[in-house]
Amino acid sequence: MVIKFLGATMLKRIIKSITKTIFLGTIIFFLFLNLSLGSSTNKYEFAPANTTLQTDKGSPIKPILLPKAPSLIFSQVYEINDDFIGGSSGDDDNIADAGETIELRLQLENNGDQVVADVYANLTSTNPYVSISSSNQSYIQILVGQTSISTSYYIIEFDSILNASDIIDFDLEITANEGIWFDSFILTIVGVPDPVYYGHIVYSESNGDLNADDDDVIDPGELIQVRLYSENQGSSILFNVYGYLSTSDPFVTITDDYGYFGTIYEEGDIEYGSFSLDISGACPELHTISFNLSLIDDFSNWWNFSLDIVVSGFPEYELTNLNFLEYSGDGDLYMDAGEAWHAEMTIRNIGDAIGVAVDVYLGSNETFIEFNYLNDHNVSFGNINAGFSDYAESTYDWRFTVSDQASEDQQLAFFVSITDTSGQQAAIFNASTQVVGVANYELNYFEIVEDCYYSEDCNGIIDAGDTYTANISISNIGEATGNEIIVYLYSSDEYVEFYYDNGSSYDFDSLYEGMSASYYGYYYWEFTISEKAKTGHILNFTIVVVDASLREWHFSESITVADGPNTFYYTPMVKR
Repeated sequence: MVIKFLGATMLKRIIKSITKTIFLGTIIFFLFLNLSLGSSTNKYEFAPANTTLQTDKGSPIKPILLPKAPSLIFSQVYEINDDFIGGSSGDDDNIADAGETIELRLQLENNGDQVVADVYANLTSTNPYVSISSSNQSYIQILVGQTSISTSYYIIEFDSILNASDIIDFDLEITANEGIWFDSFILTIVGVPDPVYYGHIVYSESNGDLNADDDDVIDPGELIQVRLYSENQGSSILFNVYGYLSTSDPFVTITDDYGYFGTIYEEGDIEYGSFSLDISGACPELHTISFNLSLIDDFSNWWNFSLDIVVSGFPEYELTNLNFLEYSGDGDLYMDAGEAWHAEMTIRNIGDAIGVAVDVYLGSNETFIEFNYLNDHNVSFGNINAGFSDYAESTYDWRFTVSDQASEDQQLAFFVSITDTSGQQAAIFNASTQVVGVANYELNYFEIVEDCYYSEDCNGIIDAGDTYTANISISNIGEATGNEIIVYLYSSDEYVEFYYDNGSSYDFDSLYEGMSASYYGYYYWEFTISEKAKTGHILNFTIVVVDASLREWHFSESITVADGPNTFYYTPMVKR
């Protein structure tokens, strides 16, 4: 071999030269690669530009100055506008809903180390149910570390077929004089439309096979014009809705099967479409006609409903809502003993004909309920069309007072009776509620005070032979107002003589929960300690609290005679 004749020394020199060449070539290659990328990041673990490198012999190497680099990223969704101004159409709640067209402004951030100018961002989405117009918006110039908002709106239309919680992906292509960048973000669909069939109104009857009777009811032999109503129970608008009505019933010919409903707004908005029917004179009464109603919106999405209408049918009612509202009380929205309340109700006609002159009566057989009017608890709802609901609140006819004598957790039963002019039997519904709070009392303090007008020495000491009165304070620690409160002071001690033989009392009237009241009873609670009461004798008293509930609260207190005679008195027995 040729290497064999080179000698050991020459071989080592060749190997060392090749190694240096490879090492220097590697350094030059990476430096060239780093500079060509134009990045200031420390991607390849080189020292930063302001760092002084040292060779293995300690001599410094001049720093490498890397060029500045811009960088633009998506920052946030700055604004969602979904009103009916400009290019948007929606419910103005500033969130993305199915069926809406929104105006969108985005915010970009410059997280690089160079100012960027003439910035644009183009918005796209691959979702087939999303359409974007005005997709390219300007952000002008963005300084280092700063943000900028699009100068105008992106306009995005969401198809009504989208579901709640659907996530829509968007892509951004960001361009500037200094380069191009890509980023993405998402929006979540919040609200969707939810149409349901609501009810119908007969608004015109004319003679067909038989004469029309103009009773606002579908009858055999009549030419009928009917309005079918749809309610949008969803949280997004239905735009530009129309409907088609069909049936296979042999007794019915639909002469106008197209009805325009228009825009049906969210959260319970109700709109109608008008249709024409020819009911055969051979159609039997109480015959059920089955229809199919199809609703189509601006996006050509369909909703299908089956509905039945009974020929020459009757109204029928349901109590959909009954609430009791506090009329006067402590304002805690819980029904307490002694408070006045009233009712609000929602009634729905679930039958097949209009309900005429509908009256609703609220009653109760409870001894603890007293209505504002003894006999008339009736409220008129007027006429209620088939499928329709009506609401009423009455602070007069439906007002009642809960007795103070109702106990805590007392169940109170009510009934609701609904009548109209159809002659049908009244619809009766039962309801109940519960008493939550009652009054409750505690004794705060009991103090005996000397009456200096009648006492001899007025020395503030409990002396035999002197006259005293009481200072009493009570608190209502219950959960209801206490009414007609009376406080009695008693003593069975033979040495205590009240001005009233049966004990003394004071009327505190009413006391709200959490409140206290006190009274210094000059006249009502005055008593004299007998001169025979000895020093150290303990006098026992009883305080009794009663109120309109007829319940009683008993408290015991005592005082000690501080100064009395040192002789014993003999009291002879009296024959009875």
